[in-house]
Amino acid sequence: MTRGNNEVDAAWVGKTTYSTTFTKGSNLSFSNSAITITNDNGDTAALAYAKVKLTWSEATSSASGATVTYSIRYKTSSNTAWSSLSGASGLTATSYEITNFATIAPNGGDIVTFKIIAEDSYGATTESSVGTITKMYLPVIENLQIAGTITNTSVPYSFNYINKNSNDSLKCTISLGYNNLYNSGLDNTATLSN
Repeated sequence: MTRGNNEVDAAWVGKTTYSTTFTKGSNLSFSNSAITITNDNGDTAALAYAKVKLTWSEATSSASGATVTYSIRYKTSSNTAWSSLSGASGLTATSYEITNFATIAPNGGDIVTFKIIAEDSYGATTESSVGTITKMYLPVIENLQIAGTITNTSVPYSFNYINKNSNDSLKCTISLGYNNLYNSGLDNTATLSN
């Protein structure tokens, strides 16, 4: 409704408000996407038995003040689907030690592949490169037997040493004990290569 002199009735004046939400965007990237994997001895070898340590570079977010956390995914040669490593999510450090490697790689020869997922506090994610390590076989000693004449000071013996690992530098130490009516103890120790 209008009045004279082109005045507009205040009752007919309307106002429309538009609102929207702007989400702060971010990009996330690793300075170096490689993973370093070390074994029980702290070596970057291809074999491990009980413990594995993963180390990776820090991921950087383009958003000022964003926090970054990490999680670990893995798959094995017998289970090729990616799984989350239990207890290894929301990490803030850039290394993680797996002290129960046998729970994810129970069998000798199992190949385990790892990758790191980084996520910032704005939801941006990125992945590292993958790294692999193989669960070592335990060497097997078979057919241990007396191999000569026993004297008061020596017991000659022989055995078969079976090592299915492909790492030529792998060594194993075995100890042969003795026990009789009068004493017992360590008779001999041998270090064997593959």
